[in-house]
Formats: sequence, C-alpha cells, structure tokens
Amino acid sequence: MATLEEARAFLSERTARTDVVMGALTIDGQVVGDIGGRRYRPETLGPDPHGWDFYLGYTVRPDRWGQGIASSAVALLTPALHHDGGIRRVVAKAFSRNQASIRVLLKNGFELEGTERAAVLGRDGTWLDDCTLAHLDPRFAVSH
Repeated sequence: MATLEEARAFLSERTARTDVVMGALTIDGQVVGDIGGRRYRPETLGPDPHGWDFYLGYTVRPDRWGQGIASSAVALLTPALHHDGGIRRVVAKAFSRNQASIRVLLKNGFELEGTERAAVLGRDGTWLDDCTLAHLDPRFAVSH
C-alpha cells in the first residue's frame, strides 16, 4: 500500500502530463473506482494527427462489483476519446481469468484482438494469460 505522500506524488506527476487521462468514479460523493490511461503513437504510424491510440485501464472497489459501474464509465469515456481526443484505437488488457472485465469491454464494442499465453507473472507466482481488446473509431474501420 502506498503512503499518502507517494499517492500525492503519483497523482501530481500524472496530472502534469498531457498524454494522460485520469478520473475518479464516484457515487454519492464516494470514490468507488478509477478510470484512465495514456495516449501513445505506435511506431508503425506516420505523422497522421489522428494516429493516436490510447491504453485504457479501470478499477472498481470489490464491494461495488457487478453494479455496471465500469461498463458505464467505459461507455462514457470511449466515444469521448474518439471524438474529442482524436484517438483512433482504444486498447485495454485483461487477464483471461477476469471474465467480468472482458464482458465490460465486449459490451462496449471492444473486440478481442488476441491472447498472450502465460505473459504476466501474477502476484501468487502463477503465469497469467493476457487478453488484448480494442475499440476502433468507426471513421478508421478497415473493410475486409
């Protein structure tokens, strides 16, 4: 657990950056989670000003799981990133065993792009599969 000073330093550093979006999820004035991420330009893109992608992450307090909080937050932020932020792709990762988070993303139009097998060493020492999901701005859809 971080100290209050460490938390303040983390927030100060993140909020000073222009490539970072951070938000608290609140209900009746109580913080129940957070949502945010950072924009990045993949190396494979040229100078297109609409070429930004965004790594998305969110957490919800366990006592608030199953109430649609994450789904509502993702539903609000994703179109805003595309429309107002010039983001082409919003990318999120979830461990394959976190089916609730995967459902949140799929419900909001994200598509599973792939699963990296045994890609992350978990806190308990077991290897976890890491799923990558993405939401593409319809203006950049590729016809197959």
